[in-house]
Amino acid sequence: MKNLTLVKEIAGKVPAHCRVSRCEGNGCEVRLEGMPSRPDRLTIDLDCKELGISNKKRCDYLFIGQTDATTYVALIELKSGNVDSATGVAKQLQGGANLVAAKLLPPNVSFQFRPVLAYGKGMHKHILKQLRKEKVKLRGTTTPIQIVRCGSKLIDVFESAD
Repeated sequence: MKNLTLVKEIAGKVPAHCRVSRCEGNGCEVRLEGMPSRPDRLTIDLDCKELGISNKKRCDYLFIGQTDATTYVALIELKSGNVDSATGVAKQLQGGANLVAAKLLPPNVSFQFRPVLAYGKGMHKHILKQLRKEKVKLRGTTTPIQIVRCGSKLIDVFESAD
């Protein structure tokens, strides 16, 4: 499979209503400037009813973007209010990995993966410390959760974590 056909292939598996242009909700956003632009990116709202994954813990969005050299995959959880539980956030991100990303991403594709928490109001130091220890597993690789403020750019998460 040619690298730049991946987004189109995955988009074909996702109802059109679940494909969105922004990662935002409840006063929090992760900005997509600097990431591949359409048609080389896909953002999926994991709360979309048409995906049929109700009653399961999952994060808010799955982002997939491609350049000739790199495929980016991010699971994004938005928290505009206080973050009350590191374990809860980790379970939501892991749920996104288990329920959606692992099923939509073909096994022969390599990618850079980042689980992301964007938060707004605040977070106690002990929760921040716990979150820094949490990891999300996708395809046998465990990746630490990247913690950013609402309004941050997704590209910065990929560039700073390398």
